[in-house]
Amino acid sequence: MKKKIVERIKSNKTCYFWARIMKSRKDENFREYIRGFQGSDILVIKHLGELYQEDMVYYIDIGDMVGFFAMMQFTLEYLFYAEQYHFTPVINWRGVYSEKETDNVFEYYYCPVSEISWEDVSKCKNVILSHHGQRIMWGGANLTYRSRWEIYYKYGEIYKKYCRLNQKTQDYIDGNLKRILCGKKTLGVHIRGTDFKQDLYAHPVHIITSDFIDPIKKMLQKYGYEQIFLATDSLEAISLLKKEFGDRLSFYQDVQRSDGNIGVQYSESNQKNYRYLLGLEVLRDVYTLSACDSLIAGLSNVSCAARYIKAANGFEYKEVVILDHGLNLK
Repeated sequence: MKKKIVERIKSNKTCYFWARIMKSRKDENFREYIRGFQGSDILVIKHLGELYQEDMVYYIDIGDMVGFFAMMQFTLEYLFYAEQYHFTPVINWRGVYSEKETDNVFEYYYCPVSEISWEDVSKCKNVILSHHGQRIMWGGANLTYRSRWEIYYKYGEIYKKYCRLNQKTQDYIDGNLKRILCGKKTLGVHIRGTDFKQDLYAHPVHIITSDFIDPIKKMLQKYGYEQIFLATDSLEAISLLKKEFGDRLSFYQDVQRSDGNIGVQYSESNQKNYRYLLGLEVLRDVYTLSACDSLIAGLSNVSCAARYIKAANGFEYKEVVILDHGLNLK
C-alpha cells in the first residue's frame, strides 16, 4: 500500500515536488538554502569567525553537476553582483570536475580572485552565500541561451577582471594554440552532441552535424580560411567533417568524445587526473575557438564563452554564425 502511494506521488510532479520539500524540512543545509530565497536585495550574513573583519565576503560556492562553462556563467553573474555591492568575492567550484571532494576546481585552472582563501571562509567575520535567491542577471530577468549571446561583452568585462589563468594552465593553453593554429587564418566551429541529443528542457534543440556543412563552405569561400578548427564532444562530427573537408580540418586528438547521449563530463575512466583533464580539455577548446578568426556554432555555454573570452582579450570575430533551432520548452 505504502509503495503504491509513493508511486502515485512520484507520478504527479507537483505533489512530488512538495513531498521532497517536506522530507528535507529538518535538514539545516536545506533550511539555510531556502532562507536565502528572499530576493536579491535581502541577504543573510553569517558571522563564522574573526578573520577579515573589514570585508563583506561573498562566497561563490558552486557544486552543481553541470558543465564547466555553465559553472563559469553562474560565477560571472555572481561576480557581477559582488562588484555592484563592493563585496569581496571568493570562489569555490566542486562538482563533476573534482578529483577530490576537498578540492577547489576553480583553482585547478585559475588564480584566486581575492586575497581571502576559500579555506578561510569558514573563519571570516562576515560571509554572504551566493545562493541567496536567483542570481543577479543583466536586464533583470532570467537569461536564455540567446540573450547571453547579446550581452557577451558584459561577461567579457567581468571575465577579464577576475578570471586569470594560473601559470600552468596559461602555458598549456599557449603551447596548444601555437601547435594547432600554426599562424593560419582559421574558422572555428563548435558542434555539441552527446547530452544535447536528449532534448534537455530549456536547452537548445540539438543540431545535427550535416546542418553545419553548408555554412562552413560559405564561410571558407567568403574569407579564404586556410583551415577549420573543430571543437566537439561528438565522434560522429569528427568523422563527417573529416570526410567533407579532409586535411583542412584540425582538432585536438587527446579529447574524450562519444557517439552516445551522455555528456562527457559524466563519463568515467581510470586515467590519472581524469576529471581535471576533462575540464582542461574544454577550457583549451574554448580558448582555441576564441583565437579563431570567425565562428560557426550552435547555442551553448561553450560557444558563448568563446565569444566573451575573445572580447575580454580585446578582439571581435570577423563573423559569427549561430545555428539556432529553438529551445526545448516542453
